[in-house]
Amino acid sequence: MTLLSLDGVTKRYARGYREVQALVDVALDVEPGDFTAIWGGSRSGKTTLLRVGAGIERPDAGSVVYDGRDLATLSRRDRARLLLDEIGCVWQTGRITRGLSVLDHVALPRFKARSHPQARREAHEMLERVGIPQAASARWHELTDGERTRVALAHALIRRPRLLLADEPTANLNMIEREQVLSVLRSVAEEAGVAVVMTAPDAPNLLQSHRLMSLDAGRLLKPRSEQRGTLIDFPRPGERASRGA
Repeated sequence: MTLLSLDGVTKRYARGYREVQALVDVALDVEPGDFTAIWGGSRSGKTTLLRVGAGIERPDAGSVVYDGRDLATLSRRDRARLLLDEIGCVWQTGRITRGLSVLDHVALPRFKARSHPQARREAHEMLERVGIPQAASARWHELTDGERTRVALAHALIRRPRLLLADEPTANLNMIEREQVLSVLRSVAEEAGVAVVMTAPDAPNLLQSHRLMSLDAGRLLKPRSEQRGTLIDFPRPGERASRGA
């Protein structure tokens, strides 16, 4: 069952007297448990693709369907509710609410459903999962860029989303940190059935994903299984033997 489907999506921006095509006829289907990685250079359209997929921006052409619902037909309130309850986002420009510690910022989405001590326990477990439990008492200005990205990831995952959209979550991380974050993303896809779509500026460090695509000047290049001569489609564990049978 497809959870997120982009069909013929085109998005344009005015930049001075020029019109920039951020996305051009993009088609993408993502199922629960998929871990899809999309790489591309600066201004290739990666962030726009995720923002359109989250319903934050509307395409100029084409459709974006989440769980059978066309996001363009939803009210602003309904789209905001999806972002609170079902769609987790990790952005490079994220920030912590003024005055909150990292722990309380991560716990914030759970305060309504849990007692504050229980929500904080869950937040601490999530910080451990992304590898920065030592940052629990820190404030935003005390964090490195890599720590800020992982705080944003913990804040998104504690919501238990069905869809996770992560904009370059491996940026500003060293090799060990990068592998740790990729392992977390793969595990939430495989163990929790979350549909994960992440972007990155290059391909070699994304081989833990199930599917690897590239985005160039707003055009999405499909895996080899879908389009000859482009990137390969990485099988999930256990699939290799069944495909060769």
